[in-house]
Amino acid sequence: MPFSFDPELEVVADPDVVAQPKLYFNAARLDRSLVISGADYARLALPRVEPIASPAA
Repeated sequence: MPFSFDPELEVVADPDVVAQPKLYFNAARLDRSLVISGADYARLALPRVEPIASPAA
């Protein structure tokens, strides 16, 4: 989930995610999405930023 409303659930984001100029989120509906910059996402969601993915081989 891109956001947590439970203080016991920590959100972790890869550095490449928060570096993106545009992120798109939807709630399993393709007709309604939210676009936000990676910087704004990091500012609002306050995720712990850690490398969790590697480039495709």
